[in-house]
Amino acid sequence: MTEVVVDIGRLVRRLSRATPTGIDRVILAYLLELRARPEIRLTCAYAAGGRLFRFPETFGDRLIDATRARWFDGGGADASLGPGSGRLAALRAAALRVLTGGGMAMRGLAPGTVYLSLDHGGLQPGGIVRRLAQRGDIRVVCFLHDLIPLTHPEYVVERSISEHQRRVETISACADLVIANSHYTDGALKAYTARKGLRTPKTVTAHLGVEGRLWEGGRPELPAPAPSQRPYFAFVSTIEARKNHLLLLNVWRQLAERMGPETPRLEIVGRRGWEAEAVFDMLDRCTALRGHVSERADLSDAAMSELLGNARALLFPSFVEGFGLPLVEALASGVPALASDIPAFREIGAGVPEYLNPVDGLGWAEAICDYADPGSRRRARQVRRLETFRPPSWDDHFQIVVPRILELGAEG
Repeated sequence: MTEVVVDIGRLVRRLSRATPTGIDRVILAYLLELRARPEIRLTCAYAAGGRLFRFPETFGDRLIDATRARWFDGGGADASLGPGSGRLAALRAAALRVLTGGGMAMRGLAPGTVYLSLDHGGLQPGGIVRRLAQRGDIRVVCFLHDLIPLTHPEYVVERSISEHQRRVETISACADLVIANSHYTDGALKAYTARKGLRTPKTVTAHLGVEGRLWEGGRPELPAPAPSQRPYFAFVSTIEARKNHLLLLNVWRQLAERMGPETPRLEIVGRRGWEAEAVFDMLDRCTALRGHVSERADLSDAAMSELLGNARALLFPSFVEGFGLPLVEALASGVPALASDIPAFREIGAGVPEYLNPVDGLGWAEAICDYADPGSRRRARQVRRLETFRPPSWDDHFQIVVPRILELGAEG
């Protein structure tokens, strides 16, 4: 049996969050899969300051189950799983007892143990990954979500550039295997390490899955919008510069000036992030957008499914992405997409979306107006392409990844 240690610190810190991020979804999917595998012994831990804190198996199970219930099984509406609930308070208290009890000795890990870093945590100098790698008989596997701070530094806060550089240097020096979420991310890593003269670790590419809880048994049956309801489009993303919200807001301002009350609606779903002050200013102060653009955060998955399912299309005008989970989820639900013509979207979209240059405002405006028309032939053509779309599943993902993890564990 192979022991796999996973740092679940991110989930512990985010216990009170009502909705998960893409990284949160990845962590929970891995925990559920590894826990269910009879050939794997899952150890949940917390890495901090170069030390590793082991959680009891019962705590790991409770945290995994509570997190799944809160985010995915309707627990977000359950008072017993609310931010101030007794169940979450008990989990926090149990975590604190472990964290104040002293770190787990490195020698307590058996040779062949696999340490799995899923959220870019523990990769800083002096962090747990470098300490474990120094032992020589612990196998380190790192999940790489993207290299955007290094390939497109203009879209991130300045401190994250040097932070990500140090993470990639640690991955280069210590990882026995890197899991890339796309061939684009894999290629970006290899190009960066070659350019910097760094070691290029072994890699495997596995696309992120669409959760079965959403799409199991076919695409969801959603209520049809009211006949009088204006058509609308959805953009699901944290609001940050590289997501290119500004292009859509400028398009909508022009549409509102031209179409007035007939303007289609834009539903922006996501929290406010960083490096996007111009977007925030338009959302807060542009009177022309009022009544036409809505901003939503922390939607439950059920509400998200309904909102997305009745949209004329998902809009995704990003300048750069490592993957793009909302795009795959939209296509999996039978919703057309207008997406940026960027490598990651070409890879995961399988030729289904309509691709547009992320700086072509006129092209986006034209496509949006066309897709808003109930008789749109362009949209109908994409709907036909959707019939052949097969979304990636977590089963597909783990059929690729788990054998590689077991091979590393067997090497001892």
